Amino acid sequence: MSTFTNVITAGYRKNRDRLTPRFPEARNFLLALEQLHDETAGRFHLGTDQNMHLYLEDRFLVYIRLEKLSSARPSLVFSPKAHNDTIKDDTRRTPELLCSTPIRDLVEKHRGGSGGWAKREREKGVELFRIEAGATEAFFADLLQVIRALT
Repeated sequence: MSTFTNVITAGYRKNRDRLTPRFPEARNFLLALEQLHDETAGRFHLGTDQNMHLYLEDRFLVYIRLEKLSSARPSLVFSPKAHNDTIKDDTRRTPELLCSTPIRDLVEKHRGGSGGWAKREREKGVELFRIEAGATEAFFADLLQVIRALT
């Protein structure tokens, strides 16, 4: 069993719950990520403040920013770069397990670009994926399945 724990702050919970009226699919996805810790005997774990870092055992996978929460099109931004370049002690960076190809393939499969709810962006030389309100439950279900399948 893993020695890592979920760290879920009140600020993050507030931001997550602000997604409910305009982007419930994203809120449900984030709740499912939170539950992975218990479902996988601690293999997956989170670090949060206002946003989320997702880990698999001793590996950092992705930083998920919750943005535009008060707008008509709130979004989740998936980044391979940790916030402030800081990750949990005794972990290492392996964002390639999830970022870029796996997310891009799912965006293409679910026609996120043509649907107008997925955008590939660059920030400080890093490729990000912005998933906006309008993304389907099926997209998030497939993304959760990809995450669960990581080893």
